[in-house]
Amino acid sequence: MNRQRYFLFISIFIIAFSHSILCNGKIEALRSQIQNEKNPKVRLEKYFELIDKLIDLGEPDILLTTEIAYKLADSLKSPHLLAKALYYRGIVWRIWSDANKSLEYSFAALKIFEELGDRRQYAETIRTIAETFRSLNFLDLATQNAIKAEDIFLKLNDTAGLAQTYNRLAAIMFEKFHHIYEGTALKLQIFRTYDPANRTPEIFFNTISKDKQIKMAYDSLVKYIDLAYHYAKFSGSPALFVNTSQIESALLISIGNRKQAIELLNKALEVVKKEDFKMYLPLIYTSLAAAYADEKDFARALEYSQIATEISEKANILIFKAISALSFFKIYSLIGDYKTANEYLNKYQDYRIQHTSNQVDARIQVVEYQNNLTRKEQELQSSKQITTVIVVSFILILSIIVVSMVALARRNKEISKLNNILIENNIIVQEQRDNLEIPNVEKDKFFSIVAHDLKNPVGSFRMTTSMLSESFEQFSKEEAKEMIDMLKESSDSLFSLLENLLEWSRSQRGKINFIPVETNFKQLVEMTCFVVKHQAAFKNISLNCEVPENYKIVLDPNLITTVVRNLLSNAIKFTPDGGSITVGIKDETDEHVTFFVSDTGVGIPQENIEKLFRIDTQVSTLGTNQEKGTGLGLILCKEFINLHGGDIWAESQIGEGTTFYIKIPKNITPVVTSEDIIV
Repeated sequence: MNRQRYFLFISIFIIAFSHSILCNGKIEALRSQIQNEKNPKVRLEKYFELIDKLIDLGEPDILLTTEIAYKLADSLKSPHLLAKALYYRGIVWRIWSDANKSLEYSFAALKIFEELGDRRQYAETIRTIAETFRSLNFLDLATQNAIKAEDIFLKLNDTAGLAQTYNRLAAIMFEKFHHIYEGTALKLQIFRTYDPANRTPEIFFNTISKDKQIKMAYDSLVKYIDLAYHYAKFSGSPALFVNTSQIESALLISIGNRKQAIELLNKALEVVKKEDFKMYLPLIYTSLAAAYADEKDFARALEYSQIATEISEKANILIFKAISALSFFKIYSLIGDYKTANEYLNKYQDYRIQHTSNQVDARIQVVEYQNNLTRKEQELQSSKQITTVIVVSFILILSIIVVSMVALARRNKEISKLNNILIENNIIVQEQRDNLEIPNVEKDKFFSIVAHDLKNPVGSFRMTTSMLSESFEQFSKEEAKEMIDMLKESSDSLFSLLENLLEWSRSQRGKINFIPVETNFKQLVEMTCFVVKHQAAFKNISLNCEVPENYKIVLDPNLITTVVRNLLSNAIKFTPDGGSITVGIKDETDEHVTFFVSDTGVGIPQENIEKLFRIDTQVSTLGTNQEKGTGLGLILCKEFINLHGGDIWAESQIGEGTTFYIKIPKNITPVVTSEDIIV
């Protein structure tokens, strides 16, 4: 992680997280009030208050609390309370990394608020939708929805709503500005290295004088920062002043004005201390540490990171602990103390694993809660059915007595009919069981292959770390570097396998949501090439995008990005030094469009091509530099293309290269359109 990417990570995290932090809550008091409250409507309002506090603190049981509140709201049959519960569901599920559910619940809330004529809550919900699109990196959609919320708040003369909306627009525009500026700087070779000395206001303003797109993005960002400050002051919200100061400081450091950024952060720190915004302190100190690290004032950077760590430990908020550990990692890396840096990197990874575990536990709690509700409903339904059976049986007995043999004959006929249906159902079940046996056998083979692939990098990792631990002092620097490179190779291989395996598992369980939108395909390809460019540069491989400008296709950008990234990674692996890789459009008809990923690599034997997309066989070979593959990436590509109703295949010549073709139908209806979102 280079220095500028590190600061961007810190900045965007703070911008995304800090806008919801306004208190440190009286959690237990609220829980007690909810427990003792008899009035369900009052209890529900207490739940909403509790959810606000849990959002601020990042508590893992917020998911279960939100689902309980939603169930209570649903039982009260109050449209306004139900919409409010859906609104909170949208916020909470976005925070806990399920943007698809977040959008589903937010749009449901939006529809009810529109029917009720609640314009203020309607605008709040649109702003929540904008924040969700920002988390998905759909920045244009995020901007459009935030501007829609701004328009409503202006008509309502709601200064508090405007202050929060302009703050979010500033956050969105910061990300837009940073993407455009970094891309242009790279294209114009403005920054030869990532040394902060190469980033100065003079260089920045010289750049925007040559590029209207950067100037427009910069002017929009500055405008919304100024508006956010104005309305924060007008509405009397020091918390929003602090939040906006963090966005502006991130902008100042991006353009190289670090001293002014430090002054601004110190002013924000004074407000935080004066207003007793304890939850902001770790974020402010971490921002200051990042700014001083960029200034190479490592003593102050370490001092502020230590303060942030102590506050995070005392508050016991996991995400703050993680960001503090990452701050220490980068500072010690810049100092050259790699041993200490590695210790903090391990801490950061531990916190991330713990956070992921908390997410899983929270989801399990929700599933258990929903299962318990279902079981109780089934028990109630069963009780009703038993009562119904008793009544019906009594009536039948009376009918038998009255009607005698006629009713008995009719009943026997119905029993015979039911038996025939049961026999037919048994036959269907047996056929389904037989059909399931074949894919189960294939998956057994697949899991055996995955277990073998997992064993190799883990075994290599274990052997290398053992050698380093037992004989470290005996190695020269070159040998130690070689061992560390082996560790990195093993960890990269393991991470790639696990990442693809998790994506495949989600697709098998139906957890992959297909969200097609009209997408600039050239931009998607160029962004994906940017992700793997360092991997290609290591082998001096050129990446060529031959997609026409502004070429639009309706597809799921997240899924297709994964497909293109896997194909590019495979192509790099099997292309020798000095080769080339090309992505382009093969042909287009009224029914479909076919694009390709072609390389000048070693090629694939013909007998292996048909096995590439099967889970019960392993076609995984070493790359030209002995890179190891998992064989799972192409299976995942096949799954994602199937979701589009398309097709993927390969053509290859040994020694000449390989081309993968992907055919996407053109009749896909976009789920998200301007009419659906900008309401």
